[in-house]
Amino acid sequence: MDKNRIIEVQVTFTWSDGTETDMTIIIPPGSYGTGYSSAVKPELGDELKNFPADDNRIAVVVQNQSEHQLQVCFFHSAVDKNNYTVFLLKGVGEEKQGASLMTTTFRHTGPMSINGPEGAMFAAMAYP
Repeated sequence: MDKNRIIEVQVTFTWSDGTETDMTIIIPPGSYGTGYSSAVKPELGDELKNFPADDNRIAVVVQNQSEHQLQVCFFHSAVDKNNYTVFLLKGVGEEKQGASLMTTTFRHTGPMSINGPEGAMFAAMAYP
């Protein structure tokens, strides 16, 4: 991937209720950043969604639509599932949009998961 050019991706986002929204994801030129992990590993909740490693993935969008906190887990290795970084997405109420995460400023092509209590609502999309 050329890090010196702006990347625009046209996508249709499908919500959990079946409605669709057209979106443009814009990734600015430059570095994709460096990950830093805590010395204390958080305990993960139930795995609600798994994203396998994908070298073509340029971005992921996750929106919490529940009252529960969700964990978006970025694994640093496809083999070692004990080495990961977690982003916490706060919930604000059932069927309301809580915290969201859009990875347009850093690129993670390794495996990922969304974790939380069983039945928690969320919307997630990987691009492309």
